[in-house]
Amino acid sequence: MVQDGKVVTLLSDCKTASIQGVASSGNARSVSYKDIPIVRTSNMFIKQGSNSISKLINEVENGYYAKDVLYGHHYNGKFIFRPKQFFELKEGVIRNEVLPPNITGDIMSVLKDIKIGNDLQMNDSGVCHKREQRSLPISISSPSILLKGVAIEN
Repeated sequence: MVQDGKVVTLLSDCKTASIQGVASSGNARSVSYKDIPIVRTSNMFIKQGSNSISKLINEVENGYYAKDVLYGHHYNGKFIFRPKQFFELKEGVIRNEVLPPNITGDIMSVLKDIKIGNDLQMNDSGVCHKREQRSLPISISSPSILLKGVAIEN
């Protein structure tokens, strides 16, 4: 979907792909046979990069380390997520654990300046909430990522 910081494709079903003039990515799902299938995620992975987690942490003079995602949402080009654990980072060292805040930002702005770790573990699971339909299980996995330009909201 995103390659080298640029959106190269979107999730679609036959209907939305036809409107956009592209081939369908086959991403329609529904909660049951009673519901109309809608475009939604099933498996989302971020490709592993070349940076070690220690290298990413060492680059941060004053910031935060968010570990594992509790939940996340996106809407109109913005994102919000809350980590399970959240730590202060000072001069490349993980310091005190603090109450996890919401982390927000503009998706396209953040994608312009990220560094991706080499520690991908494909074992996380989540849910896709969409419209009035109930949640569906999805697989989500990501290596560590160094983000800039996000807001920390307590």
